[in-house]
Amino acid sequence: MKDIKGIIAIIILALLIYVIYDKKKAENQGKAIQDNQPKIEVKKRFDEKGRLESDAETLNGVHHGIAHNYYSDGTVHSEMHYLNGMKQGNSTWYYQSGKKYRVTPYLNNYRNGIQQKFYENGILMAEIPFKNDTLQPGTKEFTTTGKPIDDYPDYSIRAEKYTQNQNFILFIISGKKIKQLRQLTVFIGTETHLVKKPNHISANEAHYLIEVNKNYTTRDFVCWIAFKTDLNNLKITEQTTSL
Repeated sequence: MKDIKGIIAIIILALLIYVIYDKKKAENQGKAIQDNQPKIEVKKRFDEKGRLESDAETLNGVHHGIAHNYYSDGTVHSEMHYLNGMKQGNSTWYYQSGKKYRVTPYLNNYRNGIQQKFYENGILMAEIPFKNDTLQPGTKEFTTTGKPIDDYPDYSIRAEKYTQNQNFILFIISGKKIKQLRQLTVFIGTETHLVKKPNHISANEAHYLIEVNKNYTTRDFVCWIAFKTDLNNLKITEQTTSL
């Protein structure tokens, strides 16, 4: 009888040891899995006076999550959202008062959609369309009371053959406030030419000399004239010209 009790005690003890060991093993496995999981870290940068300049959530050394920049008084200057190192969704900039200044939509690190700007009183200042980080026609601007602005400079464009070299076409933009021009984009068949600086500029004209494929067949050109508005935004007006 004593032998049976001893055997039972040994079995119970062995079961207890197994249960404790199995539990400890499961805990260690869980800890190992947890330790191997990627961790979001927050990296901070400070200026020479110890004030926080920026912070950013990172994953494996790249931006992943929310990032901020700060004014010297500690208020938020901007907030951006990242996914695997690329900007995604809306990035927002603020006045030092804390009021919203600009909201820009991003897709895979490129501006895509309608960028909005606001006056400090909260009134919408401008809506600026982008596609793949390229400004598109359709910018709208408003006064501090919300009234649409439509008195933009009036430009006209014409194309001329460049007699010194047949591989070039001369595009001439005429109008007032000619120095507000910022770039010219010309679509010639499947070609796209973007020129930021004119070859010549005067009080009322800007000359853009563009080299084209000599085998082009079209003689009609779609032109995007980008100019700086009085609110320091870029606006595009689209015109068509021909040789």
